[in-house]
Amino acid sequence: MKKLTIIAMSIVCLSLVACNRQNIANNKQENFLEKAISVNSSSNMKTRSRTISTDVYQEYKNKDKVYGKTVHTIDLKNKPNIIKIANKGSLGDAIIYYVINNNKVDVYNGINDKEAFNVQRDLSLSSSEVPYILDLLSLEGNISDYEVIKEEIVDGHRTIKISSNRKLDYLNAIIKNISSRPDLEKNKEIKDTIKILKRGTKSYYWIDQQTSKIVKYQVDTTLENKLSYYLDHKGGTNPPVKITMTSKIDYDNVKKPKIPSNIIETSDLKETDKNNDN
Repeated sequence: MKKLTIIAMSIVCLSLVACNRQNIANNKQENFLEKAISVNSSSNMKTRSRTISTDVYQEYKNKDKVYGKTVHTIDLKNKPNIIKIANKGSLGDAIIYYVINNNKVDVYNGINDKEAFNVQRDLSLSSSEVPYILDLLSLEGNISDYEVIKEEIVDGHRTIKISSNRKLDYLNAIIKNISSRPDLEKNKEIKDTIKILKRGTKSYYWIDQQTSKIVKYQVDTTLENKLSYYLDHKGGTNPPVKITMTSKIDYDNVKKPKIPSNIIETSDLKETDKNNDN
């Protein structure tokens, strides 16, 4: 009887140790997530210089593959603050600059065929794309909105990979448009896609363990793009089968963008186009 009592007590002790270890692990995860959300909050991102390099991969049913790259250079250390966005890839090249002056912004759009930029000056900063750009890849919500997955090494950074349920606020509008189309409403592939989306999809972040900053982001947007394809292409037979975006973020090597000097003012561009029409 004495031996049974000792064994029972040992089992209880082991269980308590295991529970304590689990509680410590849970507390560490909660503390980590809490700090990550704070460091990468919208307010902090709006003041943080960084370079975001995003690779886009698209594959279609007919085996066509499309590659693209977008680089956001966000320089908030120097005056004036400048944001440069450069797109390269199968879908074409494009460059745009946002030069910020207090609550106004000058927008420079590249004109490929003229190897120059047209500029719109003194636009409202709050009504421009700038607030959205500064908010890119910020974390919001509570620790319960995120799940810790595992540790990984990313470009020499010791990171923790986490996931978050995506908020597809526009999904109901897409479903409503599909329901008004008899040719789509009974399509099994579309119905299955909607079911999966309603269950929820995730985006993934890799958080540097030392700085708590996001160094990598990845999302798969295949499903919602498939629905949009069928809405926009009646009788279409070449929907996307894979669309992914992978972003890497660098905070230490942000190059100061140079404001373009080869400028065609918007008014001059309109006059040129008018003369060409004549």
